[in-house]
Amino acid sequence: MESTSIYWMPVWRVLEPYVAELKLVNPYFIKQLPGKKSDVKDAEWIATFLLKDLISGSYVPADIIQQLRQYDRRISDLNAECVRILISKMESLGLIQREGEKRGVRYLQTARFERMF
Repeated sequence: MESTSIYWMPVWRVLEPYVAELKLVNPYFIKQLPGKKSDVKDAEWIATFLLKDLISGSYVPADIIQQLRQYDRRISDLNAECVRILISKMESLGLIQREGEKRGVRYLQTARFERMF
């Protein structure tokens, strides 16, 4: 199977219990091999290359590891979203301001906190 973004994952999960050996192939390696490659003949080319051991399959972790990676990515996305919301709220309250836009966004604290007693 040729890997294309994340589109291979559902097909892989359906085929995995029924096929003895599945191989995930990086399309970059197929393009490097001699011969004309087209969308119509992709499956034939991959099968031919695998039979002749011209390409090897990519590493695909076990199902539980894939699920853990998805959870980790989701947690990272949620953390980034929380930081974006926090920064926008702090900007709107005047606690921080944008310093420059050359290399990303930097923030400079502007609020002066006085003693409350």
